Amino acid sequence: MPRNAMGTFPPQNQKHWCKVLRKLGFIENKRVGIGGHAKKFYHPKKHSSDFRVQPDFIVVQSNMYKQMSQKIIKELSYWGYSKKDIEDCC
Repeated sequence: MPRNAMGTFPPQNQKHWCKVLRKLGFIENKRVGIGGHAKKFYHPKKHSSDFRVQPDFIVVQSNMYKQMSQKIIKELSYWGYSKKDIEDCC
């Protein structure tokens, strides 16, 4: 795992994942209501390749584990981002 300014790849906490998603062009959805997610990101120009598998947003949990980071990487692949693209944003 390469070292970078934020730590290791993939990012292991919510703050670093939010920074990576913003660098990739995602925008945080500010409308949080009843049952809403605190950190919900969507892309203004891109949509996921299959809405049945991946909806058009990504939720970043407050408690991150390595498996959750791997899941976010998999979700980003539905938008057409490669692992290299994500690693470059870290």
